[in-house]
Amino acid sequence: MKLDYLFICIAFAMLSLIACDDKPVKSTMTAFDKGKSYLADADRIRESKDEMQAKKFYQKAIIEFENEVRVDANKPELSRMLGIAQYRVRDFDNAIQWLTKATNQDKTDAVAFQYLGYCYVNKSKIDEAMTAFRSAFSINTTGVIKGESVEELMEIGELSMTIGNNFVQQGNAPQGYSYKKLGMRIMAMGLEFSKYDLDLAKKIQVFAVDMNDQILMDWIANVIENDGNTVQEITIPVRQN
Repeated sequence: MKLDYLFICIAFAMLSLIACDDKPVKSTMTAFDKGKSYLADADRIRESKDEMQAKKFYQKAIIEFENEVRVDANKPELSRMLGIAQYRVRDFDNAIQWLTKATNQDKTDAVAFQYLGYCYVNKSKIDEAMTAFRSAFSINTTGVIKGESVEELMEIGELSMTIGNNFVQQGNAPQGYSYKKLGMRIMAMGLEFSKYDLDLAKKIQVFAVDMNDQILMDWIANVIENDGNTVQEITIPVRQN
């Protein structure tokens, strides 16, 4: 009986030590550290296609980053990370403010320019988006950011096309066509950045045919026919917010 009691006391003491060891680690985590952790978790979850769960973690990251803003609003990387998290929850206006601040703080922050481009695309500000993307690509010459941007632009373009189709089905054809035009312009931007990748061109051709827009169909046919070389430029009207 005494031996059992001794073992219980030892086990309890060990658990107490472990608990004490954990406390200093947790207390040293800043809001910025927590935000970075949540942001990384959100990105991993998003890659698994669980958008709803990812959004929850992006929102947690935003809360922590905003807490850090109250401590040091000029902390390196804070503006960029807060802007990225806001972009992922589609808070484009606030994201633009923080990402713009990030680019002003560091003119070589290619990722901040990249996400600023995404935000402008979603606000239908194509000229501003092009400027931001070109800055990102000139800074990052490896082609990694350009490849990521093309993929994201295709996703945004397809989403805009889907929204447009939904408006058409609901009987609002003018609004639907506006969204579909925007979607085509965004995908065309991605195609241009990809240096007219034929696989992307053929994918966009499907949407052009769906829109039954002869100008778009002729343009994309020209891209495919010329194997992506010396294609004719096209201006696609977009909806302005």
